[in-house]
Amino acid sequence: MKRAKDDWPDLLDQLEDAVAADAGGQERRWAEGVAAALARVEQALAGHVGEAEAPGGMFAEVDQKRPSLVRQVGELRREHVAFPDQARALRDRLRAGADATLREDFRQFAAALRRHREVENDLVQESVTTDYGAGD
Repeated sequence: MKRAKDDWPDLLDQLEDAVAADAGGQERRWAEGVAAALARVEQALAGHVGEAEAPGGMFAEVDQKRPSLVRQVGELRREHVAFPDQARALRDRLRAGADATLREDFRQFAAALRRHREVENDLVQESVTTDYGAGD
């Protein structure tokens, strides 16, 4: 399967930079920057989930005969459902006004997305390596 360019590192960097920016007394401008970066991440996430879950998508490449890989795919699918909900909750909190933990919660969200992508890539690599490497 041909994969689209992986923009995740750049998008997550943009989100983290927006969150880390000094509001300098202009909280509304800060919130707008964070909201714009979050919207780009949400759009990329929706596209990614659609591609990964589609027939012939990333998860179709995983060896379904290996229970440990099937469990990992199940966990990744649960995250595909949870991440949009988390993004909406962060956006709602952002609209309501920054609170003491909002920046940290955004950082944790970005870190969770990074881990998710790493696990996906490792999972596909492990499945493909095992399939092709066993007979070599």
